[in-house]
Amino acid sequence: MIGNHDYDLLDFLGYVPPLESPAEMKPSKRTKDGQFVIGSKEEIAMSFDREAAEWMLKCPYILKVGDVGGEELVAVHAGLLPGTELEKQDPWGVINMRNIYENKPIKKTDKGHAWAEEWNESQKHLPKPTTVIYGHDARRV
Repeated sequence: MIGNHDYDLLDFLGYVPPLESPAEMKPSKRTKDGQFVIGSKEEIAMSFDREAAEWMLKCPYILKVGDVGGEELVAVHAGLLPGTELEKQDPWGVINMRNIYENKPIKKTDKGHAWAEEWNESQKHLPKPTTVIYGHDARRV
């Protein structure tokens, strides 16, 4: 599955449009004339293999593993918004979120609540809960 840094790389290379949350617009890496500000990370990105980029474009936001022990198992880079069907999840949130604030995914941890705690609570009473494997916010654990 794809993560926020993978997406940023594909955006830099021009394969995908910028994927930004209106609540967390980040400073552009482009100058006013549309050119990128080049630094060491960008220089490395420019040497990225086209074949590898095309492979990354095929990676899903949500990897559906299947039924494991009576639970649906999925993997995402960052998180999922409770109460929202998998097909209707916000791609920005799936690859960036750490918390939920005012029912929206956010990357920061100083507002709202950890998405995983809210997700786990939302799954407790479902006949077939969904377990989510993620890594974006692993340092919190």
